Amino acid sequence: MTNTSDNSDQTDNSTGLRTPSSPLLNKERLTISISPELLDLVDRRVDGVYLRNRSHVIESMLSEAFDKNGVEQAVFLAGGDKAQTFKPCLTDYLARCRDMHIGRLALITGYWGRVLTESLGAEETSGLDVRFGHAETGDAGALRDNRQLFAPGTLMIMNSLSCPAVDLSDFIQFHQRNNRVATVCYTDQAQSRGLYIFAPDIFRYIPSHGFAMFQTDVFPSLEEYQLLIEYHADTTR
Repeated sequence: MTNTSDNSDQTDNSTGLRTPSSPLLNKERLTISISPELLDLVDRRVDGVYLRNRSHVIESMLSEAFDKNGVEQAVFLAGGDKAQTFKPCLTDYLARCRDMHIGRLALITGYWGRVLTESLGAEETSGLDVRFGHAETGDAGALRDNRQLFAPGTLMIMNSLSCPAVDLSDFIQFHQRNNRVATVCYTDQAQSRGLYIFAPDIFRYIPSHGFAMFQTDVFPSLEEYQLLIEYHADTTR
């Protein structure tokens, strides 16, 4: 078998976004044999956008299978006009991600986000690959519009001013056992705020353009098709 490397940046034709090279995106080409039944399952996950082809799906599934936690990248959403009030929760989230060996984190902010990003010190981000994004298209729209920051795979999202006092290991295992597109732990159920875990398929359910909120534009359809499950935590910190 002959392997060839592909280390160049890649372009998502659906968005025109350039995806920078990273250890997860440096490719080796190989040929495999697979049963028709498994290939059919792979084809069902191809959406032509986020999971663009069979190779992309297989890579995504292998990434999840070989990561001991099933989550290797996290996101912190800090939109609105009170970005500075997210700092205590962000600091806690960074520390907990580091403890869980989740090495990559995207911090996505809105108009006032510069105050928050400039407040982060080297000690708080030590050991983490923190990437910064910006959007003013709602929380779901912000995730969609910054997906060039993510490698294929499961995402853990903090979208709250207060961090739920959750055992992250148990939260992740709960998501894996129930095999849904979204697992949510609400800190404010009325606003759909809280901690989420999303399978790669989540981008199928976010409107392809414009302003989009999880509360009104994503979670209702996931609930309708029983693709969302709630994880309950007793307290927040």
